[in-house]
Amino acid sequence: MFSMELHHGGKFTKFPGVKYIEGVVAYIDVIDIEEFSVHEMDSIMLDLGYVVPPVIYYHFCLPNEGLDFRLRALGNDDDVRNLSKYVSENKVIKVYTENGETTLVTYFMSPNGPRRVIIEEIEDEEPPQPVSPTVGLTLARYGFFTPELSRAKVGNLPKVAHHVVKSFA
Repeated sequence: MFSMELHHGGKFTKFPGVKYIEGVVAYIDVIDIEEFSVHEMDSIMLDLGYVVPPVIYYHFCLPNEGLDFRLRALGNDDDVRNLSKYVSENKVIKVYTENGETTLVTYFMSPNGPRRVIIEEIEDEEPPQPVSPTVGLTLARYGFFTPELSRAKVGNLPKVAHHVVKSFA
């Protein structure tokens, strides 16, 4: 059993120093993690007066951490299983909502869930030229880059194309 500190009706500020602003907080007590699901989140949002759909994105924050790198998706059964790891040691879990669209990449980092990002290799016809004859240039092309992703475990994402150009004077 756990309680939820539900932040809703607001939005996230930009990185660094991510905050949830313009929202309100509701507390939901006596939630059984064994029965909890995303459908339960939808029911809670209906009880709070929201219309479901439109799309509502749910994120939970790892206990005792800030929002910059510790938000996780709460959008499917795998995400709920991830949340359940923290319930035994932490009786209050903070959950944040976004309505309509998400500004975070937590949904792309959902553990064991289906890949939600398509990364395609880019093949250059000609390799890039060095900036100067004595300086090497490394280019890495990513489909997206955010501070959250840079600290995430992304081992299950496909590798992206990269080129390394070295020059010797």
